[in-house]
Amino acid sequence: MESNITGIVIADINASPPDTCTKVIAGKPILEWSILALVKSLNLNEVIVAPIGDLSSSLRGLIPKMRAKYQININVLAPSLSRITALQSALNSSPNSKIIVIHEHNRPLAVALDLKALVQQLGECDAAVCTVPVKSTVKHVLEGKIHSTVPRDKLVYIQPPYILKRESLQKCLTYASSDHHEAYDEISLAFELGLKIRAVNGSYMNFAIQNELEAAFAEQTLAQLNMTNICK
Repeated sequence: MESNITGIVIADINASPPDTCTKVIAGKPILEWSILALVKSLNLNEVIVAPIGDLSSSLRGLIPKMRAKYQININVLAPSLSRITALQSALNSSPNSKIIVIHEHNRPLAVALDLKALVQQLGECDAAVCTVPVKSTVKHVLEGKIHSTVPRDKLVYIQPPYILKRESLQKCLTYASSDHHEAYDEISLAFELGLKIRAVNGSYMNFAIQNELEAAFAEQTLAQLNMTNICK
């Protein structure tokens, strides 16, 4: 049965160290782990890599190998200048998809998440996001002075992958373009538009790799989770 779900991996080359995508941890490049997070539990019609900034030739060379390994079409788009334009290009290139799963290139530990369950919980909502409770103490500052402690029991961090219905994502992107909200991410835009967003339990392990220490920790965690034997 043909799938109506498309996976989009945003590769923001400008916002992370240049070698983040190609750096190998636990036997695979970080970008491959992030793509594997989508393909291991979802029946996708394709994966679209939407770069912000120029991809290196070595990174582009990885794509044919991943296509063959995972038996799925992986399409790499031309570079965009922002997240919003990258998402619009990806949406335009996949006109038949009804559900869009948006991930980021430097979150390999999402491979431990059950994204199929996340998609199933979308239901009548416009979007679904992974969340984890805020643990840090948060203070309310008023006129340059600490005014109060903000209760944490209803505060969460949101984290990719994000699941959106196609028409809902298009509303967000159109709104961003028409009102010049290019700095917003798609979930912030969905919230501003009053769309229904379902919160689903995520994982503190699903963090973005930004440096060598985080890469080493992610590699150790993948080994502990027994993920290193997936799709060798």
